[in-house]
Amino acid sequence: AYVMPAAPFPKFPAACAVDTGWTRPGPGHLGAVYVTRSRTACEHLLRRSDDSDRGALPYHFLQQILGRQDVPACPVRKPGGLISGQFHGNVTWTEDRALMTDMFGFTAIDAFGPGMTSALAATCATIDDAPAREPDLVVDLNVLLGRLAYTMIVRAVFGDVDLAKMHRGAPFPNRCAGSSSMCGNTSWAGSRCPQTTSGCSTLYVTACAQ
Repeated sequence: AYVMPAAPFPKFPAACAVDTGWTRPGPGHLGAVYVTRSRTACEHLLRRSDDSDRGALPYHFLQQILGRQDVPACPVRKPGGLISGQFHGNVTWTEDRALMTDMFGFTAIDAFGPGMTSALAATCATIDDAPAREPDLVVDLNVLLGRLAYTMIVRAVFGDVDLAKMHRGAPFPNRCAGSSSMCGNTSWAGSRCPQTTSGCSTLYVTACAQ
């Protein structure tokens, strides 16, 4: 155990300050800090929150960044939610937790499956066809994996949308191996880069045009 001064927190400008209800790390002028490697203590803190909660350090400062200015701290609601708020006596945390459960619970994740499966199948088909057309092409794995992740997320979240239109604004510029310029053709897939004039044979395999 260690003892540290419980100095008052600095006051932030009223225009951007968040009222967390904390004015110092703890009551009195000194605060206790416990350091432990006990499995029992870790289990209690991580799995049983009935008798533990988030404290002023570092969550007072974290709530200044992530907290709500329009919600002053009171006995039933705090400005911090799921990431920075207290577990107990905090309706903000309860509401955020319920929202995340609805969006990313088991039922919602199961619904992502068909879209992700479709995107993966389309990408695999593109990869299988590309070497047959041009055996000497080089696959840029950086672009491939980035596009694959992006496509799977789009399919999972938005379903059967027009990927070609969505990829026109996707932040995945193509860098050709034989060129110093960046190719911004985000709807092209499965052939040589059409904007390369230096004979580049790098293949950017994606399911964008499927």
